Amino acid sequence: FVKQADLQRIMGDDPVVHEIAMRLIDPEKVPEVKEELASSFPAQKVEDWGDIQPTLELMNEQFDISVGIFMGIIIFALLFGILNTMLMAVLERRKELGMLMAVGMKRGQIFSMIMIETLLLALVGGALGLLVGWGIVTYYGVHGIPLSMLSEGLSSMGMADVVYTKLELPYYIQTVVMMMLAAAIAAIPPARKALRLKPVEAIRS
Repeated sequence: FVKQADLQRIMGDDPVVHEIAMRLIDPEKVPEVKEELASSFPAQKVEDWGDIQPTLELMNEQFDISVGIFMGIIIFALLFGILNTMLMAVLERRKELGMLMAVGMKRGQIFSMIMIETLLLALVGGALGLLVGWGIVTYYGVHGIPLSMLSEGLSSMGMADVVYTKLELPYYIQTVVMMMLAAAIAAIPPARKALRLKPVEAIRS
């Protein structure tokens, strides 16, 4: 390795540049910019970070798959948690539900009431969870997570031993949508159980 100024004195007036590195603000535009550069400079070799570090690209793809599986497990557990909560709420309020049916409340209204109650429960709990999660991500996005034990392996791939967390808005939206779908599915069995209640028996229970 030599300084460009020293090499320039030997090579003469022609500019000595063997590599130009570009860092984009939006990582999603990397394929588009790569294709544009390759068509504009066909005699030059144009590579993105995945071409230079295929191992790192594979790790990134595996991480996305792992996050998807992890989120699926969490949503699955959330589904059963909401199901258990709402089922207990229906069983504990059998008398009240029976009385509502006795005074003329329709079964469709009972079903809608339980569904709305479940969705509101999930919405409030999800909002608090997202707020806490956003705070943790923001904190470690500023201070970073030290990975000094893996510094040697990370440095071999050109990565720092401190990871700064960051989540884009689509991840939060996706989480909310998945959570609300899980809540809607979990609300169906308790709502159907409430519909099977007989007003006279429920009031006497």
